[in-house]
Amino acid sequence: MMTAKVLGADLNIKILNILKKEQLTPEFIKVNPQHTIPTLNDNGFVISESRAIAAYLADSSPNGEEIYPKDIKKRARVEEMLYFDIGRLYSNFIGTYWRLLPLNPGGALISPIGHKIIILSRSII
Repeated sequence: MMTAKVLGADLNIKILNILKKEQLTPEFIKVNPQHTIPTLNDNGFVISESRAIAAYLADSSPNGEEIYPKDIKKRARVEEMLYFDIGRLYSNFIGTYWRLLPLNPGGALISPIGHKIIILSRSII
């Protein structure tokens, strides 16, 4: 959503409640059989994974080159950071903070931030 905002893209955003497993409904699975979020449906062209969506939005926007250069060396630097984010930074973040989450005796999270981290990790991993 940040990329869309920077580019001025007009999106019709639909929020799914993954705690209610709305990403597993037959309607959503018809759109995205992987049932992952986020998912972008651009007039029947469906793509998921936030970094792929960001790149697609940038490539399809008149001012997208400002954030996703056409020059292959400049673009390689942007992609280097995108891959670092998903491959190293995110996994280290989750690995560190997962252990800090407070649990009740039954093993359920009792922290609101804990719920958000689990939701994030389940939707990305």
